[in-house]
Parts: sequence; C-alpha cells; structure tokens
Amino acid sequence: MASQSASLMAETDERLEVASLALQAGYKHKFASAFVPASDYAKVGLALLMDVENKWDFFHSTLAKLIHLRAEMAMCCGKTEECLEATQELIEQSRVNEEIVP
Repeated sequence: MASQSASLMAETDERLEVASLALQAGYKHKFASAFVPASDYAKVGLALLMDVENKWDFFHSTLAKLIHLRAEMAMCCGKTEECLEATQELIEQSRVNEEIVP
C-alpha cells in the first residue's frame, strides 16, 4: 500500500508531509505500547522518502527519526535482525556523534 501511495505523490513536499504524519502516528502508537502499528507507520514514512534523490540531504532529521523508531519497534517486537539493520543505517548516515545515541 505504501508503495502505491508513494507513486501517486509526485511532489517531494507532499511526501515529506505524509512521512511526518506517519512519524507522529508511529510515536502515538509507541507510547500506547502498540509496537507493531508503530513499526508499520515508520516503514510507511520511510517508503515515502526512500526513492527521493539526495534524500539524506533534504530529509535528514525526519529519516533519522523514522529509522530510529523502526529500530526501536523492531527490538520491542523481537526482530533483532531488523533492529540491527536499521541501527547500522542510522549510524552510517549520522552527521554528528549526538545523532548516534538520541
């Protein structure tokens, strides 16, 4: 579903706005201990931004937050391999040491 929606949104601003809404929804689910839906929202937000050229230059903060949420929810759901992948990507894209450990 996320990939179908992403293909309909040509404008980068629209993608960022919807990805930000997905991040907010993910946080709400996380704080309600609904880890699977929180993970799903993080993945939707990431899917919207992943095929944008130079995504890390334009959406660094949002992408970092989405990946961190994905990693955290993967760990809560017992998906250690997914958590490690997300954490590794977050470390590789970190700009400063403070972003490595939020």
